[in-house]
Amino acid sequence: MKFILILLVAFTSQLAYSMEWSYRLFNNLKDQTSAEWKQALGDRPLLNREYQGYIEYKTYFKSKSDLENMAIYLGKIGDVDKVYLNDTLIGQTGSFPPNFSYSMDVERLYFAPKSILKDNAENELRVLVYVQFLVNKGLNIKNVKIGDNKELQQRKYSSELFDNLSKVVIPILCIILAAISFPIFAPKPLWMNQVLITLIGISSFILGFCRSRIGYHFFEMIPVYKLTLISSVFTIGLVSIYATGIKTKVTKKLSYTYAVIVLSLAVMIYLQKDLLNAASIGKIWFHIAPVLVLTSIICAFKNEATDYPLKFGLIALFITNLNDNLNDLRVIQSTPLLQIGLGLFVASLILNQIIRLKKSWESFFKKELDLESEAKLGRQSLQLAHDIRSPLEALKSTTNILSEVPETER
Repeated sequence: MKFILILLVAFTSQLAYSMEWSYRLFNNLKDQTSAEWKQALGDRPLLNREYQGYIEYKTYFKSKSDLENMAIYLGKIGDVDKVYLNDTLIGQTGSFPPNFSYSMDVERLYFAPKSILKDNAENELRVLVYVQFLVNKGLNIKNVKIGDNKELQQRKYSSELFDNLSKVVIPILCIILAAISFPIFAPKPLWMNQVLITLIGISSFILGFCRSRIGYHFFEMIPVYKLTLISSVFTIGLVSIYATGIKTKVTKKLSYTYAVIVLSLAVMIYLQKDLLNAASIGKIWFHIAPVLVLTSIICAFKNEATDYPLKFGLIALFITNLNDNLNDLRVIQSTPLLQIGLGLFVASLILNQIIRLKKSWESFFKKELDLESEAKLGRQSLQLAHDIRSPLEALKSTTNILSEVPETER
């Protein structure tokens, strides 16, 4: 009951602070005042991936006089921000140029001092953001909530908990996938498939590690971004090779084509020293990947031996990949879902591996039992032949001896 009441309070608070936003873009702070304000439509302004500069957001809201501890929840912002309430700075996350330090993974929650709030009057909220990273630029307007500080802190902690769990889940699933796919756990005829699945598990682990942005705590942006692209290329490429199989001449040539594409793109990305150059190659790959996954789905459905978990995982990977593609092309505005698609695919691959290994070992043991039964039947046949042949040989020998004895002496 208490949980439902909290949800109702949060919902009514969101309705009370329904706001219209405007934004403006500028490359230097000296151009800030001359930049033109535009109305914000959707979750965030449609910016080019290559855009690096400032975005300033502005909105107005009326505060409630009965709220003693008001706070402003902004969610995650790419990359750094300063927040002003009625022209007073109330918080900052990250460092602006020239000493730029990104903080794209931090949940923003700023306390709004009652002393600077205007009761029952319009309050101006401005968020100044500097963006440099290639995706999730700026503020997601739909994430903004204004209300009681305690309730918004609970929201912040819940979001951080979910985010941390999502960062851990995919690497753990990938470790499980790689572990159960070691060749020693399968009969010898499946060892090559097992090696391929193990490689998929390893590359998916690296991809999940990078996409969860844990890597930014250890490496600079360019190496992590390049590693994300390379691991993405290898993961999707290996998945496509595995799904198409090598049973027919067509799928064998298709697998070789995928291998050439994967290696070529990986080498090209690795050799780039500039972030934008690596991003341009990554953009090419970003549009190739759904095509590879789609052909993998077609091959998987044509192959009657393909288990349903793998088919489901490939479909989930394709849909989420297509969503991120359309989002990148600015055709739609939606939340990036590739991380969820990757998690579902790895989970489906684990289930598929368990089913496949179970079937393989059952088939292996059945063959062993059949061979043992045939061997036992062979031994029984030899024994029976021996048992029949021995009396017959004795009878034959007796007959031969008797035939040599004269009839008078018999």
